[in-house]
Amino acid sequence: MCSDQSAKDHALLISTKDLSEFLNTSEGFARNLMKNLDIPKRGKGYPRLRIFAALGFEKPYPIHAPGIWSTLLDAPAAAKETGESEKTIGRMYEGAHKDKSFTNFLRFGPRKRMIFPFEVEAWLSGTQPKFVRKNELMHPFLRGEMPPTHQTDNPRHEPAPAGTRSSATAIFLPPKAAK
Repeated sequence: MCSDQSAKDHALLISTKDLSEFLNTSEGFARNLMKNLDIPKRGKGYPRLRIFAALGFEKPYPIHAPGIWSTLLDAPAAAKETGESEKTIGRMYEGAHKDKSFTNFLRFGPRKRMIFPFEVEAWLSGTQPKFVRKNELMHPFLRGEMPPTHQTDNPRHEPAPAGTRSSATAIFLPPKAAK
């Protein structure tokens, strides 16, 4: 029974190596992405259900569907798959192209956008994708809603006004000359 349980747990987890192959990135990038998505590592992998929730899939998650773990397509791979140029795919990702139907992509960073192969196939054929993913269900990081990297609310981290000396810098200044 112990081996059955470990096989079941293994099916619910994806290793860092497999995750990096799925994302078409390095293992370090995959680990950092999971950190940004607040998905902790469990044992020898990451929970597939939490990954699919972050990617915007509706329940029940299709984690065992055939072909669902096919490598995601970046702009050059999507261009090759569709027959469009990389520049056209990039404009479609940005929403700057006249065709606004190519919008269900994942934003992994300012220059890293990916899309599922089944979504590219559906876009090419003009049909609904096999699996439903909604932008509003996606993790905010994947939608491009990056949290601010600095805090401006905390006044003790703001620089001192010009011309003033703090007590910390006064320690390292030479003594004032006597008059």
